[in-house]
Amino acid sequence: MQETDFYQALLSLPDLVVDGVELSPKRITLSCHVSTSQQACPHCLRPTAQVNQYTQRQVRDLDISGRQVWLAVRMRQFSCPDCERYFTERLPFAEPGKSHTHRQAKWIFDCCARQPFTEVGALLDVNAKTVERIYYRQVQANLDLPARYAAVRRLGIDEIAHRKGKASYCCVLVDLDRNIALDVLPKRTKKTLIAHFERLGPEFCTQIESVSFDMWPTYSTISKRFFPQAVHVVDRFHVVKTLNKALDVFRRKLRREQPEVEAFKDINRTADAVGPVQGPAHVRPAGQATGGLRPQPAAGRAGGPT
Repeated sequence: MQETDFYQALLSLPDLVVDGVELSPKRITLSCHVSTSQQACPHCLRPTAQVNQYTQRQVRDLDISGRQVWLAVRMRQFSCPDCERYFTERLPFAEPGKSHTHRQAKWIFDCCARQPFTEVGALLDVNAKTVERIYYRQVQANLDLPARYAAVRRLGIDEIAHRKGKASYCCVLVDLDRNIALDVLPKRTKKTLIAHFERLGPEFCTQIESVSFDMWPTYSTISKRFFPQAVHVVDRFHVVKTLNKALDVFRRKLRREQPEVEAFKDINRTADAVGPVQGPAHVRPAGQATGGLRPQPAAGRAGGPT
């Protein structure tokens, strides 16, 4: 394994690629860039890959073996051809304009629970006023969290891919009644979900009436643990997708084992058996037709109970 690959795996930050490593007695500087080829314009919301210029941003991450870790991120300023405005790309692991990652800010906040700002600043080599600002910003975020979830009664749990084809997913929590995203968690692991729902507390968990999720086993396990009183639902899209797959396997088996039967020869695809249909555009490449039953969008609609 190359040195850059080692640090990239160690950091495990979404969409971040490590290009170079510079070591000094008290500091590790990692030259990085973001792997996504385009970003959505914050003004017109249309994606663009047109780069106007490059800059560099220094972001501090969690220390490694007593050394400060600094990410020297190559930042792109995009030019939007639709609204003709410029914008700088956003990093999924740090707030705009801040010189620290989300997890570094959380670590500073946790350190402040038992020590004054000046001591935390001295330990981490951060200005005490910066420590104070980070602490109160984290407090405000924690106060806003219960308010965001207060009206939720039907919860949707799904995921999106950080990088297509890389098995890198983050978890999306959705209010199914209002059809809005509540949170995007960095991973879909059991550990991440447990920490998040424990942070929300038992009051939130008891107010949930139904939970919709796909067939990822972790979602089912976590839902039953934190929302035992709720109706647990597998969303329609994944139910129908699984049914279509089973029908297609059976169709192929019939044609292979009984090739002399005329009726089986005419079944060329699942659509011939259950009727042609188009799947939702967000799960189908443009111009591609799909056969089988009609799947429904995964997020925002619950299917039948599991």
